[in-house]
Amino acid sequence: MMRPAAPIALMAAAVLVGGCPQNGNVAVSRTPPPPVSQVDKVSPEVVHSMPVNWDDRPGPDGLQVRVHFFRLDRDLPVTVSGTVEFVLYEGRLSTGDVRSARPFRSWAFPQEALPRQISRSRYGWCYAMQLGWGMHVPRSGVVTLIARYLPPDGPAVLSSPMLVAMKPQ
Repeated sequence: MMRPAAPIALMAAAVLVGGCPQNGNVAVSRTPPPPVSQVDKVSPEVVHSMPVNWDDRPGPDGLQVRVHFFRLDRDLPVTVSGTVEFVLYEGRLSTGDVRSARPFRSWAFPQEALPRQISRSRYGWCYAMQLGWGMHVPRSGVVTLIARYLPPDGPAVLSSPMLVAMKPQ
């Protein structure tokens, strides 16, 4: 016999699942969607979860990243028409710490460069970038990465700080 609360819980779960678009139910198009100027969320990820070596010399050369952009009115990630920036800080920083911290390195990808960076992921369209730091390698065991979207008009949209271990744990 079902308890009285069980039907209510089942109905609530059905409403939640039915009312939220599931990426599994929405197909990723074969071509990228047209760029938008405004986004609600910037979501970067480090592809290999740690720095990578791109040359024959020992030691890490940088980060391979992907960044997805989202709008609340769209089921899948969108492409953008502004500038995408990444800022790297040495050490473990929170959102509040980042405001006053000195960046270790930054990279900017203006609107003209973005079509060369576009990539299709299992979640939807995104941008894939290599963030190389050259001979100036971070010394700390952890770095903090932030992605920032600068739209053609309006305020910047920042990702949450992402911690990246410099060596395998």
